[in-house]
Amino acid sequence: MQLSLIEYSNKIIDLLQSVHKNLKELIIENKNCEFTVPQLLLIHELYHHPNITLNELSERLSLSKSTVSGIINRLVQNGTVIRTVPEYNRRIVTLSLSTNILEKSEIIVKIKTQHLAKLLEPIDKESIKKLIDSLEFLNDILKHKV
Repeated sequence: MQLSLIEYSNKIIDLLQSVHKNLKELIIENKNCEFTVPQLLLIHELYHHPNITLNELSERLSLSKSTVSGIINRLVQNGTVIRTVPEYNRRIVTLSLSTNILEKSEIIVKIKTQHLAKLLEPIDKESIKKLIDSLEFLNDILKHKV
């Protein structure tokens, strides 16, 4: 029996929610530090994209600026994140990880990435590529680019 577009939509939403939940559990299961999952996701982004603005970080995390700002405030207070006003443009503030957290964040990022890589190990590269292509296609649809 053929599913309707509504049923397909519900299935896609259910699967995306499940994937999101499982990824969060993967992060929690493998974290060996005092950070929350949102903080870890933010640290991960700043590790890979240092010196970005709050707007850019909010877009990358798909969270509101106020939510990201709250997380940043707590991480600035505990010395994890540094706010900098660049000389070339005094109207913006860039965000980066402090030097004392860079070593720890490298370990966090590696644990998360290596664990997922280990889960993907038994899957052939062509299937992984198809999965990535499908996720990119869905992402483009959701951004109304297709």
